Amino acid sequence: MVGRRSSSFVPVLVLVLMGGFLYLVLYPPETQRQEDTRDVSSPSKDNEVEEPKKRFHRTENNFERLCKCDANACEYGKIFDKSPESCCVCVAVDRSPNVFHISMVTTKGEIIIEMHREWSPEGVDRVYELVKLGFCDTTETSRGLAFFRVVPNFVVQFGIHGDPSISSYWRNQHIPDDPVVESNLEGYLTFASAGPNTRTSQLFFNLVNNPFLDKSGFSPLGKIVSGLETLRQINSQYKEKPNQGQLQTTGQEYLDASFPNLDYITRCSIQEEP
Repeated sequence: MVGRRSSSFVPVLVLVLMGGFLYLVLYPPETQRQEDTRDVSSPSKDNEVEEPKKRFHRTENNFERLCKCDANACEYGKIFDKSPESCCVCVAVDRSPNVFHISMVTTKGEIIIEMHREWSPEGVDRVYELVKLGFCDTTETSRGLAFFRVVPNFVVQFGIHGDPSISSYWRNQHIPDDPVVESNLEGYLTFASAGPNTRTSQLFFNLVNNPFLDKSGFSPLGKIVSGLETLRQINSQYKEKPNQGQLQTTGQEYLDASFPNLDYITRCSIQEEP
């Protein structure tokens, strides 16, 4: 029986080998490799459509979501806005003047800041952009910008929006560093940062002369010319207790529940020069 099975096995083996030879002729290995490496679950780059991101614009001193637009449609220095002809268009935010003044209305009174573009061009342009967009202003979802970090004899910090959807956008809008031209003196305004080229929307006022910050790359943008006493009255009750991460994710709700006595910026505007 073993002999009969062995003899019948030979024709079968021949048929298998012939079939394999024909397959290789019709489908060479190179063709197989090309087809096998294509991922049918992923569209080709020609047909790939990037998921658009939501952006913001200013309407009546407020931010609101627009319809979805191409995330790369606007270069830096431009924002999405509405037009009758189109869902979203790019609108330029002008470069800041060389010298201008900002009126900052707070819950303790008004502060006037004189901004100098030559001190920190990238930084001053960003502040100008934020003010023009109404970033500091009170909205339906935010009481304004909280002075969430007040360290006596050091700094008063602000710049995280009370609406998490807005703060999450600005958190990723980094600008490059500027060389330090002026020193961090009392009443001078400077960007906070988390390392090189990470400035976004958080700023601080120096409550005293802090020249040691100069060596760390903190470049002042402008100085208080009126309202220094107002700055000194900003509530320091909570010092550094507010958690910045939680403020970013929970926003105004978190501040109202845990730190009800914080002071706020309620409106900023560019003062027209005579």
